[in-house]
Amino acid sequence: MSRARDLANFVSTADADLEIATSASDTGVDLLLDGNKSSNGGVGSIIFNNAGDSVGMIRSNRASANDAADMLFYTQATGGANSERMRILSGGGLTFNGDTAAANALDDYEEGTFTPVFGGTGATPSASYSAQTGVYTKVGRMVYASAMLSWSSKSGGSGQLVVAGLPFAGSSNIRGVASIAYNDGGITGSNGNILLHTNTASNYIYFMNPDSNFQSGTYMDTSYLEAAGHFQIAIVYST
Repeated sequence: MSRARDLANFVSTADADLEIATSASDTGVDLLLDGNKSSNGGVGSIIFNNAGDSVGMIRSNRASANDAADMLFYTQATGGANSERMRILSGGGLTFNGDTAAANALDDYEEGTFTPVFGGTGATPSASYSAQTGVYTKVGRMVYASAMLSWSSKSGGSGQLVVAGLPFAGSSNIRGVASIAYNDGGITGSNGNILLHTNTASNYIYFMNPDSNFQSGTYMDTSYLEAAGHFQIAIVYST
């Protein structure tokens, strides 16, 4: 009887488990599925059956002649057949529900903190901060962040007023948006309103005095930053 049939008989018994173990200290074990594919397609699969019905599968899929391979994950919906739900592309990134396009792959997720700081495009104002807090979540190319600044004194600075220190530089093609969540006397627009945006290919937030139609405006310089205040903003931008 072949070794393959021996194994099949062993694992077909009731409540059977297949265990691969070693008693050697500090030693790992491997399960090797060695296919021989010369064309693209499944190299090896781990199939999960329930009473003879395939309910799930993990498959390694040859994707190119240089043996680049995707990893595919399948599940079965009620009364249906196995369908691909997620794929790890050979070059990195996740796609879903049969999509294979690298451009659609989710290739990054990150959470972290950053230190926001007021700046000026000519010279950075000096401020005494009691709080400089920034948090962000990055999903793919999109960054969702919030920042809080509290300061008790301010001097100097020139040029356009900015908040610097965003965790990533923005896209070179499109600006991001920001909104004021709380502004306690720290920055005052000439007409009581303030517009904010990130700039392309930078990690700055800029401040604008909008016109009456909120269609344009003028950039605010560092003189608009008061001697003391508390300021919170929310930011969304792409990298």
